[in-house]
Amino acid sequence: MHIKIKILFIFFILFFIFVFPVAASEIQQIAFVVGQSSYQVNDQIKPMDAAIFIENSRTYVPVRYLGEALNARINWNQKTKTVTLLLNNSRVDLNIDRKIITINGQTNQMDVAPVLKNNRVYLPARPIAEAFSFKVKWEKESNKVVVLPLEKPAETKVLSETTNNSKESESEETTLELKINEENSITKATVTAFQQINYKIFKLTAPDRLIIDVQDIRPGNLPPAVIVNFEVVSQVRVGWFSNNPDVTRLVFDLNKRASYHSYLSEDKKSLTVEIFTPKPGEENLVVLDPGHGGSDPGAVGPNGLKEKDVNLDVAKRVKEILASQNIKTALTREGDNYVGLYERSGMANNLDASIFVSIHMNAHENRDANGTSVFYYCYYNEQKAEEIVRQEKSKELANIMQQNLLNFLGLKDRGVQQANFAVVRTTNMPAILVEAAFISNYTEENLLAQEYFRQKIAQAIAQGIIDFIITQKAQ
Repeated sequence: MHIKIKILFIFFILFFIFVFPVAASEIQQIAFVVGQSSYQVNDQIKPMDAAIFIENSRTYVPVRYLGEALNARINWNQKTKTVTLLLNNSRVDLNIDRKIITINGQTNQMDVAPVLKNNRVYLPARPIAEAFSFKVKWEKESNKVVVLPLEKPAETKVLSETTNNSKESESEETTLELKINEENSITKATVTAFQQINYKIFKLTAPDRLIIDVQDIRPGNLPPAVIVNFEVVSQVRVGWFSNNPDVTRLVFDLNKRASYHSYLSEDKKSLTVEIFTPKPGEENLVVLDPGHGGSDPGAVGPNGLKEKDVNLDVAKRVKEILASQNIKTALTREGDNYVGLYERSGMANNLDASIFVSIHMNAHENRDANGTSVFYYCYYNEQKAEEIVRQEKSKELANIMQQNLLNFLGLKDRGVQQANFAVVRTTNMPAILVEAAFISNYTEENLLAQEYFRQKIAQAIAQGIIDFIITQKAQ
């Protein structure tokens, strides 16, 4: 009897070893070779009914087998042509023929789109692998794609708490400092570094939390958790998310759904985030998006005028005009700092804005190109009803805005046009992108350099927003 039990016990051990996949933490290497109908996980060779291929200098791997190798759960929606991969607490969504990847609700651009061949979805391995904290390398000699786990960084040494107001040493050993407090139900967190801060910020749900990834900086002396028990934020967790490159992740655990503002100091070495619950009944919040900024100057005129500077100046003027009409506004950037495309629309979405206006100046290699245009996003194929309504409202806003720009500026009418710009595609509210004038045109650059003309642009944009608000109330 005891012998039978031992045999059964050994059988079950062998069954779990050979039948169940290797745990993600035990993956040492995954390899796919061009043209082969098998792949390798550690020392195990596994068959597949597909083969990787090279197209336009990119190596495409079948998503199903890459997902299985990573031990991810995979779902395929035939109707929407969507692939979903789930691993631990991470979720990745991909759409056939669309160059976007959505990671835990945050949408990012890819340089290629997933393709469907012989009922199999293919994509270069890197976007998926990196989404699940793996890295990819290409071995040219053997035509092999290799997926490897990221090296685990050394444990961060905790030297002091960060909830006091004492000033830490300014040496590079103290790479980050965090101060957090609450005032009038608003949580204010300030992250200070010894170098300029480059960051990404986004929200996740189930449970609700706000994520800040600080690029190229280690956590230094920050403790792994700071418990605050504020009205909106319960605690802040800190981790060394990656060391190739270095990424420090701050996770704000939220007690309720919340919105946020984030902005950098003038020297870009201090990041401030305000987290709050919007007051009920607030409406007509307009998000103004001054295009470009920081390391991205936008277009530059023949006499050196930078688009980013004109955009910001016009946006601030629009904000001042709207404030005089008791219309609440927010800017995606208040100074000359870089803001990512998806961060701009993400800010508008998180603030539950009612209108989004991205402000730009146009440019063309032909210096004679001139005039005014407004763009909006329109893509009706398989869209939900509320998205179709949003796009129709965007078109209405674009038409009203274009007419006001023409009335105030008197420039050539280049019309209202459809475009697939990220900032107007990924917003949840009516959204447009204004190209007020051509900074590449000698005459219009000269106009844009003058305050009175920038004020005219601001008046036109503000009046377009006001007219749109009035039409919505009348409907």
